[in-house]
Amino acid sequence: MILTLVVAAVQQLVFSSDLLANFEPTVTERRAQEKGTATVRIHDTRSTTSKVVQGELLVRAPVRVVWGVVTDYSYYPRLFSRMLRSEVRQQAGDWEEHYSLVQYPWPYGPRWVLTTIHHDNEQQTVRFRRLDGTIRELEGIWQMREHQLGARLQYAVRLDPGLPFIPSWIITWGTSFMLPDILRSVKTEAERRNSKQSP
Repeated sequence: MILTLVVAAVQQLVFSSDLLANFEPTVTERRAQEKGTATVRIHDTRSTTSKVVQGELLVRAPVRVVWGVVTDYSYYPRLFSRMLRSEVRQQAGDWEEHYSLVQYPWPYGPRWVLTTIHHDNEQQTVRFRRLDGTIRELEGIWQMREHQLGARLQYAVRLDPGLPFIPSWIITWGTSFMLPDILRSVKTEAERRNSKQSP
């Protein structure tokens, strides 16, 4: 009964369609991606503590392998250094309810968030949005596209960490390091898994 109510509520949520809007890396940036450099954009919002972050990285592994890493939520604490816990609480079709506990820098300690996740295999996208938690705002998208060298992985997120008294420039600075690390972690794991599968 609870699951049915959650799914009904989740399906009423509208994911933002603009998180990857106007994100088009330059030819130079795309060439740099072939050498392992992530392309990152950080945008201010109306809130001084909320940012929209967009990123892209080339992964030398098929989309199916990258998809398997992105959706392997139980593996997240080993994949991402600041992820303390990652649990799927409920499932219904393409929808999931997910709990994350994230280690924030001192003196703030761990922050938790409950999200709804939608998996769209046809479009090769994973969308997520905050339902509750001490992280004030969180909405994002993973998008995977076939590439001659493997897969082009895009990630965008609107985030307000809910940290009081933190200047906007510090959040921007911290995010500029966080997003490339997230993309590189997925890339490294996907390429590792792909090498094990290859004959």
